[in-house]
Amino acid sequence: MLDKSLILKSLKKELGFKYDSDFAKYLDILPQTLASWHKRNTYDVDLLYTKCKGIDANYLLTGKGEILLTNNNQQQPTVAPTGDLEKDLVAKFSNVRKEDIAIYVAIKEKEFMNIKIFSNIIDKRVTEKILDIVKSGGLKEFLN
Repeated sequence: MLDKSLILKSLKKELGFKYDSDFAKYLDILPQTLASWHKRNTYDVDLLYTKCKGIDANYLLTGKGEILLTNNNQQQPTVAPTGDLEKDLVAKFSNVRKEDIAIYVAIKEKEFMNIKIFSNIIDKRVTEKILDIVKSGGLKEFLN
């Protein structure tokens, strides 16, 4: 499993931040959001790619390679970066192994399914609570 918390720590250090609060401010997020990313082993790929100029998207997605692009690991782009993550990745990382892409997609699909399951559980509980209120004759109280 990709250790996104370690990637965040490495990125913070590479960009010269000593404290998480400073790194969070740089990213324009709350320190609690950054702490949550560490705790949940997740992060906003688009945000990091956009805010952290010069980051190697391959490192961000796979944890492999150099953190920041340098003359040694920077491929010569065939087109100038557009600011659109998807287009930039397609243009720049067309040589990324299909296996790595499949792993990334599988991880994202699992994360999405977990969110969907959690959402369904909440919806079910809310629906059950509303039905209980309606059955008890408290619908007028509920609406007022």
